[in-house]
Amino acid sequence: MASLQAKHSRNCAQGRAWTPFEAAMAGCTCASGPLYYVVVRDGGRADKIRVGRNRRDAERALRKIAVSVDDGDYQPQLNIGFADWADQWLASLERKPATLRSYRPTMRYASDLFRRKRVRRLRPQDIVLAAAPIAGIAAPGARAASSRNSTLSSASATA
Repeated sequence: MASLQAKHSRNCAQGRAWTPFEAAMAGCTCASGPLYYVVVRDGGRADKIRVGRNRRDAERALRKIAVSVDDGDYQPQLNIGFADWADQWLASLERKPATLRSYRPTMRYASDLFRRKRVRRLRPQDIVLAAAPIAGIAAPGARAASSRNSTLSSASATA
């Protein structure tokens, strides 16, 4: 079951950190408004997905996630560090050994770059920033650079 919740700042007049979506604006004094989350409850576990400060976008995200929950396709966002995720991703691939060997340097590079950053906190611009130095490599490494960009893009799509 999915629902919308609002998280308020510490100094909001609302007096509590979390409120239901419907009551989010009543008495809210958060400078930029509350931060909306889609909350998916599965048994005793609640997965909170940050969707932003725009109410319309939050409602749209709720509908999209609710459909995936109803269809049984919903997968909670991982709350693990990038290095751990990269190891799991590489282990899950069914590729030729040579292909896996070619992916490892890229994942090592990205792991060093992102350090302990949580996978769920990565944004598309993080991947763009990671790929930029690779794309700037001179001609001798051009093929490797292209391969690393491709590996980062495909890996980020599965996160």
